[in-house]
Amino acid sequence: MEKHMKRSFGQGVWNVIRFNWHFYVISMCVIAVSIGFSAILESPFDGVAGVVALLAICLTCSSLIVTFYVYDMSHLYDLKWLNNQEEKDAGVILNVSAGFDETSALLKLKYSGATCHVMDFYQSLGEKEISIQRAKKAYPLSSDVQEIDLHNIPLPDESVDRVFVIFAAHEIRDESDRIDFFSELKRVLRDRGRVFVVEHIRDTPNFIAYNIGFLHFLSRGDWIETFKSSGMHLRSTVKHTPFVSIFALEKDDGITP
Repeated sequence: MEKHMKRSFGQGVWNVIRFNWHFYVISMCVIAVSIGFSAILESPFDGVAGVVALLAICLTCSSLIVTFYVYDMSHLYDLKWLNNQEEKDAGVILNVSAGFDETSALLKLKYSGATCHVMDFYQSLGEKEISIQRAKKAYPLSSDVQEIDLHNIPLPDESVDRVFVIFAAHEIRDESDRIDFFSELKRVLRDRGRVFVVEHIRDTPNFIAYNIGFLHFLSRGDWIETFKSSGMHLRSTVKHTPFVSIFALEKDDGITP
């Protein structure tokens, strides 16, 4: 991999901290106040305050450890979860982001002989997460990124071999909008093409890691319903670490997932 495309050590966890710093400020305030109360209150209230401080410390540390593991240590961005033999014939690829794009350069490197379309639907989102707004300011989209309406992908029917939607589709909070978006992906996908969706899931491992933050993710059932309603067939699901799921989709050919 070219030097300028390599991720720096700790880049993932650092980005999460600086884009979501308000959560960590709140956590630090809870810890400081709880420790203060544990020092001035009498038993048993001092013990309760101490437990609250310890719990806040544990929850904050666990989320940062998991984030570092997933985004910096698990080799997710090496793209080795793609089958090199199957991907060698992909001539046209599409990468779609939601205001923050960390993968287009990596995909262009892997598919060096392919035509690569890079698109972003951030501007068409209704409610915009503050963390994505900060990420967009820190990493402005490059000049080759086409900003689109998530209901309308400006490509011809059946013109794309591979589509990648990496940590982006969950930002479409409205179910009908998600279905419209994936219906558009189906429209531009060739008959033997494939869509890869990479997401955290609202499940037990992510609850343990991110506690209440896991509510920002969608459940597996929500994703299955979205795929089915948009006419996509779930070919496979790969767990990349216990915290990230990679869905491989094809056009629905009448097979029940």
